[in-house]
Amino acid sequence: MDTIRVIYHQESAGWWAESPELDGWSAAGESYGEVRRLTEEGVPWTLGREVEIEHFVPAPTPAS
Repeated sequence: MDTIRVIYHQESAGWWAESPELDGWSAAGESYGEVRRLTEEGVPWTLGREVEIEHFVPAPTPAS
């Protein structure tokens, strides 16, 4: 089974996700939970097969 990395980003208006393995794929929503659910449904649908998903949430960067 293939493993797909998904990186989550938080912004003031909500969350979004992208994957280095899926050029052009993204998901967005109001909460992390919503975007994670969309990811777990959308990545296998996009690829047409089941995959393992590695979820990465980068640590926040301290304000300068």
